[in-house]
Amino acid sequence: MSARAAEVVICGAGIAGIAAAYHLAARRAVREVVLVDERPPLSLTSDKSTECYRNWWPGPGDAMVAVMNRSIDLLEELAHESGNVFRLNRRGYLFATADPDRGSHFVRMAEEAVALVVNGFVKDVLQQLPMEFAVEGQKLISISLEGSVG
Repeated sequence: MSARAAEVVICGAGIAGIAAAYHLAARRAVREVVLVDERPPLSLTSDKSTECYRNWWPGPGDAMVAVMNRSIDLLEELAHESGNVFRLNRRGYLFATADPDRGSHFVRMAEEAVALVVNGFVKDVLQQLPMEFAVEGQKLISISLEGSVG
């Protein structure tokens, strides 16, 4: 048996593994990338997608949010470079329930998501705006979702 070598071995041929392999090969010029998976590519959870993506993950910490923000930045770069051949489209999420008591839970989740975004990048942007725009921006991001229906 001959020896086999690779610069990088990626375990898992789901969307994350394939994306990592593409990025290394196409953007970083890594020539010997090997994907290892016992199943065919994109056949476990990746083929069940609703094409949703998000950058909000409940704690602890913000490590997952940072990873997802970088991932979304890369997705948007690829969409721009390809003329959006894969039809990337931010649509948002809808949380629905038949249980009236769960509505307040969804509102809290949405407010937490807004707070994470604000504390992430919006706060920095607002600090760079002229004062009249920053004041309006602060008003917008401080809106409470309590009692809202959607």
